[in-house]
Amino acid sequence: ATDKLASRVGASLLRSAEMEDLIYPIMSDYEDAMVKCAINTEWFESIRDRLRESVPVSPLFDTERWVQNLEASFMHMKSINDKPSRLP
Repeated sequence: ATDKLASRVGASLLRSAEMEDLIYPIMSDYEDAMVKCAINTEWFESIRDRLRESVPVSPLFDTERWVQNLEASFMHMKSINDKPSRLP
């Protein structure tokens, strides 16, 4: 597996969408999959269908929860900032 940021982010997104089978740790396997996408429209459509099916159940697409968590993080940061500093 590669340690590049884009690879890690892509793998994380695929895991969130429950599509781990599309994580290819070897570049040649990834390239083979991309060729398969280009020439096998039925396989490509099946991937698109799976992604569409994951939208309502995947945390990846839960924007409301994401916004709530972000707002809670901002409130937490503000509460920390509002506390008097204990530094001299």
